[in-house]
Amino acid sequence: MSLPPQSQLILGSAETILGFNRGAEAFADIRGDLITDGRLFVGRNNAQSTLLLSGSILSSSLVQLSQYDSSEDTRAEIVVTGGKLQAQALKLIHDQTSVTLEGGSITVDEFHLGGDNGEALVTVTRVELKA
Repeated sequence: MSLPPQSQLILGSAETILGFNRGAEAFADIRGDLITDGRLFVGRNNAQSTLLLSGSILSSSLVQLSQYDSSEDTRAEIVVTGGKLQAQALKLIHDQTSVTLEGGSITVDEFHLGGDNGEALVTVTRVELKA
């Protein structure tokens, strides 16, 4: 999926999942604005999912990497190279999840890192994470 600069994708209250099928790979390149009032999941069912963000994601709800724990690890990542990710909550609580903040910003009201299993990693390079 690619969302070019100066474009908007408004999802309303729909639940959105990037990467769904077992063994699949999903890649989203968001350079415009993705706006949602629903939950946004990156990774599910052992899909290998990457969301590259240089535009903006504005969510009044949840952004979660790896929707739930799977018997085989789901690899889910968000790489923010510019722009902003703004959400009510950001959760990295299942399987193999990572957020890399290379540019831009992340602003959340709730930040959940780590859970009962898996590995969660946050890398921040010369920018600011506000939680």
